[in-house]
Amino acid sequence: MAQENIPEFIELIKELSSYCYSHAIYTLNAENAACDFAGRRLEDGNVLFFRKGKLKDNQAEDKKIRLQLYEWITNYPYIVAFVKSYLPEIDEATHEFKKEVRGFIIKYENEKIVTTRALAKDVKKVMCVDFKTGKPKEPSSATKFL
Repeated sequence: MAQENIPEFIELIKELSSYCYSHAIYTLNAENAACDFAGRRLEDGNVLFFRKGKLKDNQAEDKKIRLQLYEWITNYPYIVAFVKSYLPEIDEATHEFKKEVRGFIIKYENEKIVTTRALAKDVKKVMCVDFKTGKPKEPSSATKFL
């Protein structure tokens, strides 16, 4: 696949993968489109991407996800990507795994992939909305926005 040879795409995958400590959820949003997938860090240190809900992950699924990501980057004006990283610690108040959430804006400009890190306060504002009322809500104490 051609995207495997593009330096900016390789760097983007490295950055997104770096936030997968044991497992992470990746959510992509573009014009009238959204998808999500999971990542799992393997024993060899690599991260394998797979669709949430799949009972077994594999290299073929990982390649499909990477191709879809590249196609979205090159076909949409921009993509907003959220990475929810799960930590091995449990939050005492919620009894949930602690999570770190990060956001990225990814564009394809002048035949180059340009990635910008979203500000933590903006990610929190987008992610902490009560979907029934549309009003802001407080995040779980288990969630940290970076």
